[in-house]
Amino acid sequence: MFLLLLLFLINNQCFSLELGTCRAPLGIQSGVIPDLSFEASSSLDISLGPHTARIRSAIEGGGWCPKTLIDSQSEEYLQINFLNLTIITLIETQGRHGPFQEDYVDYYRLEYRRDSTHPWIKYRDFRKKEIFHGNSNNNIAEIREILQPIIAIQLRIYPVQSNEKKAKRMCLRLELYGCLSNDHLISYSIPQGDRRSFDMDFSDKTYDGYLSPLTNGLGQLIDGDIGSDDIRLDTQSWGLRGFEWIGWKKTIKNRTYIPLKFYFDSIRNFSEIRLHTNNMFSKDIEQFPKQSLKLNSSTTITIPLQFIIILAGALSFIFIIFLICFIAIIIKHQKKRKLNRYGEKLISQTCHNDNNHNQLKLQIPCCNNIDKDTQSSNRSQSSYGAPSSSEPSTFSGTPKLLARNKCLPSTTFHHPQTVKLLSTNGTESEANFYASTDIITVNNGTNDLSSTLRGVCGTSLMIRAITNVPQMIVPPRKVELISSEIVPPGDLYGEGRFGQISIGNVYSYNRVIIRRLTKVSTMSRSLFAQESQLLCSIDHPNLANILYKTLDGLTLVSEYTELGDLCLLMRRIVENDVNARLDYQAMLFITCQISGALSYLESRQLIHRDVSTRNCLVFNDYIIKLTDIAMASPIYSNYYSTESHLPVRWMSPEILINGGNSYSIKSDVYSFGITLYEIMITCRILPFAHLSDQEILLSSPLSTDLDITFIDRIQLKEIIDLMFACLRINHHERPTFQDIHRFLYQQQQSQSN
Repeated sequence: MFLLLLLFLINNQCFSLELGTCRAPLGIQSGVIPDLSFEASSSLDISLGPHTARIRSAIEGGGWCPKTLIDSQSEEYLQINFLNLTIITLIETQGRHGPFQEDYVDYYRLEYRRDSTHPWIKYRDFRKKEIFHGNSNNNIAEIREILQPIIAIQLRIYPVQSNEKKAKRMCLRLELYGCLSNDHLISYSIPQGDRRSFDMDFSDKTYDGYLSPLTNGLGQLIDGDIGSDDIRLDTQSWGLRGFEWIGWKKTIKNRTYIPLKFYFDSIRNFSEIRLHTNNMFSKDIEQFPKQSLKLNSSTTITIPLQFIIILAGALSFIFIIFLICFIAIIIKHQKKRKLNRYGEKLISQTCHNDNNHNQLKLQIPCCNNIDKDTQSSNRSQSSYGAPSSSEPSTFSGTPKLLARNKCLPSTTFHHPQTVKLLSTNGTESEANFYASTDIITVNNGTNDLSSTLRGVCGTSLMIRAITNVPQMIVPPRKVELISSEIVPPGDLYGEGRFGQISIGNVYSYNRVIIRRLTKVSTMSRSLFAQESQLLCSIDHPNLANILYKTLDGLTLVSEYTELGDLCLLMRRIVENDVNARLDYQAMLFITCQISGALSYLESRQLIHRDVSTRNCLVFNDYIIKLTDIAMASPIYSNYYSTESHLPVRWMSPEILINGGNSYSIKSDVYSFGITLYEIMITCRILPFAHLSDQEILLSSPLSTDLDITFIDRIQLKEIIDLMFACLRINHHERPTFQDIHRFLYQQQQSQSN
């Protein structure tokens, strides 16, 4: 007798892989996948780089072309890096744009991996076929289905040529289709299934890891295909009866149970497991454990787990009769959260009493002040343990080696990103703040920067960097238009030259930011419209996105939170306990989100210009969303220079010395370095607290002038090194946000592991 199984994993709500709905474009054509996510083994020249491989586009040279001609043995590849585990179900390819009739990919194969530390996996379907047909000309796009969907965080496409044909130039544009993976599963391991008869094989035929036994891979247990109650049917018409099922014989010597182990990309909190098994008793197939109720069809068994917290789990399935048949396990889980005694106190102090937050618990783990109930008896096994001080730091060493460190893989092409603003007389230079009309005049001196840094309503104003990287094509977000009568006056937050910001509620959103133009004129309307256009084009989970826009164009509504900003929250931590500090894992989780938002802005070639903890809103479950409103708040008036109203303590040396012409992505990197400093000292003091604003403007202090008395220099060695890398005087030596985000993400994953 056999046991047959298929595995699904779910996150919070019950989740299973619905292949019928997992077929949406992943964002190569639209620009949702940024240029920085593309890499390649080589490129014919910079105009044919990997960032040009966007289907139905005519960027620069018209597509990615590798340097060498392609034959059957070629190893040239185009690589796409995803931020999260992604399911890929379809791939669409197209040749080079333009009059290049032979520049297309004839055939290609795929490689992928789910963890950047694991080896690459060659894609093969259940028939062991690995080569896809490409295109027959350079214009018509061809779409191919990936029969066994790929789950990956990195994907490579290798153009190949058939053995019969000579080597040729191949170029590629493409789109990927699928959806995000919500199950966080990296791999499972289990004994290989058994064959029952010559035409009924219950092995895992699509497993992509090692096969004896099945380890370090995924296969049929998570492919979303629910099998028929009758295992004898060929439901796929592939000539394979019972293809969807995996089964094991009891008659194998010394086999009394089937162990199943599964591994996730982060620590998970498990609440239940649901086992979908086959009960075809007429064919000696039964569920487990032995049940008093016997059904003639497949059924689901639910096993409560009482919220077990693990990174890797194991199940043992005990044989009852001769054959056990599985088709599904549904594992209900969510990301592990760690409680400490500061969480509820902070909620009560930062939330308004009239809001319902019974289910909201903001957890702020503190390395020295964790409840005894939550402490592990074995400190070395704590998920929030500090890195070993004996390990070399990623950001230590000479500055020039930084970007080439193995923990910070750089993109194939790197372009310094700088900004050229308008000249003093208002004539147009190369600047373009809003990808439309230039409207702002900037002098080189910092005294005149305030008017260019502040938006219409008093917020800091993002600008677009001028770079030789081609402009990403991003379709405008669909922001819902509403009547201005629906938007309440709200509580005043701050004011600017032509408008004001208030906090109120709109529809189901209890707390929103309301930007309202109050001094209406032709000029102020134009300024506000261009600011709105830029803000409405931004869409990222760690940015406070625009929710609504009024029909009259005078009001914008964006996300806000009852918990306020990160700076305020950390100051309240210190008020509760002067010795309290953020735990290392919590620090990584926060900074990884901030760097993710800034990496997105970097990919859009946007400069924030006021990166700081006061512009980081804290939402439920530690979610951080970057905003731009702190400059308008009287609460933070002492964080900005009294004379110039500039955030001089967060401004890079090149801006303090040269003024507005020096704003760049790398000046944001400097501000991020100061933000890291704020987080490490829990916002106890201002950066360069021993210096006045005027002294900072005159002397451009060095990173060594920062007071690090409050920082644990052993536990936070990696973060300290990252901070100093961001604060380098030469902006060319500072890392990119993509490198920063990748480093912090890897640190977070290593801590979870």
